[in-house]
Amino acid sequence: MKRFNLSVPELIFIRSLILIPPFFANVKKFKQDHLKLTGEEFLWICGRVMSGFFADALLFVSITMISYSKGFCLFFTNTLMAPFIARCFLGEKIKKWDLIGICIGFCGMLMIVQPFGKQEV
Repeated sequence: MKRFNLSVPELIFIRSLILIPPFFANVKKFKQDHLKLTGEEFLWICGRVMSGFFADALLFVSITMISYSKGFCLFFTNTLMAPFIARCFLGEKIKKWDLIGICIGFCGMLMIVQPFGKQEV
């Protein structure tokens, strides 16, 4: 890590990329299909993988622009989107208390990150 000036999240990300080809080769070698996906399910999985990849990639980009703690605070606001995701996938209704909880959670995240305050260098 010191030689290449890598942080721990960058090292984990690179290690994950290195492990993808051996796992894929292992599945192909033994002709296993653990997921048994249909065409439509495969598209949903690809969308989830791509959105997860971009979330992680943008997390690393945010760490270069803001502090480490603020980057992770913003990254974990994704749980505030759970009611909207449940509405899209499960057809659940968004309740008044869900919206109140989202607003309180978002205000709490703003208090932690303080994007409008003075920036310390």
